[in-house]
Amino acid sequence: RPQLEYGLSLSILPKSAINLLQKAQNQILRRIVSGHKSTSVKALHKLLLVEMINIRNDSLNIRFAERLHNSTD
Repeated sequence: RPQLEYGLSLSILPKSAINLLQKAQNQILRRIVSGHKSTSVKALHKLLLVEMINIRNDSLNIRFAERLHNSTD
């Protein structure tokens, strides 16, 4: 996941980039569970306790902004 998320905290990505990353994440999760192509994306995320990319992008952006705001440098 760190490689897939690299740079997500720096900006809110456009929907096209989110969709591309989400497709990649879905394929990776299916490989992990040896799931069929028709396996529900929601089921994969719940089973493996992995956030959707758009939610993860938002949470990483919020955390990064909080760190910047609270920085003493």
